[in-house]
Amino acid sequence: MKTVHKTIDVLEAFLKHESEMGITELARLSRLNISTVYRITSVLVRRGYLSQRQKRGKYSIAPKLLEFSSVIRQQMKIGNVAFPFLNKLHEVTNETVNLAILDGSEAVCIEQIESSQNLHTMTKVGTRFPLYCTGVGKAFLAYMEEKEVERYVRSKGLPYRTENTITELTKLKEELATIRQEGIAVDNEEFELGIKCIGAPIFDSKGNVVATFIVSGPSVRLNSSRIEEIRLLIKHCSSEISRALG
Repeated sequence: MKTVHKTIDVLEAFLKHESEMGITELARLSRLNISTVYRITSVLVRRGYLSQRQKRGKYSIAPKLLEFSSVIRQQMKIGNVAFPFLNKLHEVTNETVNLAILDGSEAVCIEQIESSQNLHTMTKVGTRFPLYCTGVGKAFLAYMEEKEVERYVRSKGLPYRTENTITELTKLKEELATIRQEGIAVDNEEFELGIKCIGAPIFDSKGNVVATFIVSGPSVRLNSSRIEEIRLLIKHCSSEISRALG
């Protein structure tokens, strides 16, 4: 863990200095000893995060770090484009609305519009969710290739969360096929008893799922007829956001 902190210290030194820097200057700005900085920069050069024009020359930020900025810009774009539609969905349903992106093998909440009702669900921005038993997660999983789904299950398993959790791969595949057909993912108290979620994917111009969103609320309010009403609203909202992104 200390090595990770030291590596970040070296990278953050470039935020304090716009031009190229040598080992001595990097050591001064990062407050690390020269031998430690040398080892870290050697790894960062090999991985493509720093560049060095000459063998003993100064270091500069490499283009690979720009890949992160493009990802961040994409996430910000998704949030900015989606928010007006999600806010309207929130106003119509008066339930909590969450927007999520995929990070590795988990869905991460990047935006939430909280319900004003006394009894409501609440998730902090940054909260991570498993893919197999949540609305935001299943909306991602449904559009992955079958091999990706199987790899996910081998890696993470399908652990029991509630009596409604799908814990068999065959049944999960059937569920994902239904989601692809209907364009809607439902968490029927599979992640947490008493909470239901109805979600959908958001597609980019190439047809890739770049985000998902859900309407969530207590199961006492989200009965079968209410879920059916929300499904139609969510499907329309998904199409509108995807069209706006494209």
